[in-house]
Amino acid sequence: MFVLGVGIGGVMQVLVIAVQNAVAYEDLGVATAGATFFRSIGGSFGTAVFGAIFANTLTGNLRHYLAGAALPHGFSASAGASPAALAKLPRSVHSGFVHAYAASLHTVFLVAVPIAAVAFAVTWLLKEVPLRQTSQVPNPADTLAPTAMPAQRSSAEEIGRALSVLMSREARTRIYEHLAARAGLDLDPRCCWMLLRLEDHPDEDLAGLARRLRVPEEAMALLIDGLVERGYVEAVTAPGVECCVQDGDATPPRGWLRLTGQGQSAVATLISARRDGLAEMVREWAPERHSELAELLTRLARQLTEEPAP
Repeated sequence: MFVLGVGIGGVMQVLVIAVQNAVAYEDLGVATAGATFFRSIGGSFGTAVFGAIFANTLTGNLRHYLAGAALPHGFSASAGASPAALAKLPRSVHSGFVHAYAASLHTVFLVAVPIAAVAFAVTWLLKEVPLRQTSQVPNPADTLAPTAMPAQRSSAEEIGRALSVLMSREARTRIYEHLAARAGLDLDPRCCWMLLRLEDHPDEDLAGLARRLRVPEEAMALLIDGLVERGYVEAVTAPGVECCVQDGDATPPRGWLRLTGQGQSAVATLISARRDGLAEMVREWAPERHSELAELLTRLARQLTEEPAP
């Protein structure tokens, strides 16, 4: 049972990874569903075949191990019994019953050995293909349920799920550090995050933005001050609110906060850098040749503006 459990656990996920790693982008969805479909067929077929072997072997083993034993009234050895009922049997009958089942299961495992050996030999015919990043995160539903119904997902949905999992594993601070470096911006992670949030929520005052983002207003003001000093953000006085900024004072008025042209350019560069990073994860499928995949990468890159503060 240890060998069986370890073998199934070690193989189940690898088979799905191998399938997803070997097909073209447009075939990814149907290949994943096809792998699950054929595994379901194999599970049903195997259950029927090995179940028949077990049932036929059990009949003979019961006759052998229970020969001469007096069965309690109303008890049928061939019909089986619950563990509670078996515990109440006389020792000789209980021992014979358990040995008959163990011997029958032993036969089933012996029959399975050459089949497993053939399957192992066939795996050596698999072509070695460099592992894609997205293939490293198969859907648990496709790997942990041997008889699960095939999932109806398109190639874009399968890639979107894999990229989302990979993105969720990244530390947010490191994401923004890498983006700033890739975009060539001299900004710390929180300032990068603040720029993206301002692009996502334009024309909002400091207090309203702090409430929306659930960030203390004092901490928000420090981030805004730094961005104003660098020319990425400007403060436009809201109607009815007198501007409180004096010459040389970097503190923005408590009015509307807007990205400057430089800020908008920085945001576009950050999102483009994020998209380029995602594109590298699926470069084997050439996003430029698949408009659906290109749109997906752009949409996922834009989701960066919805993430909480690092």
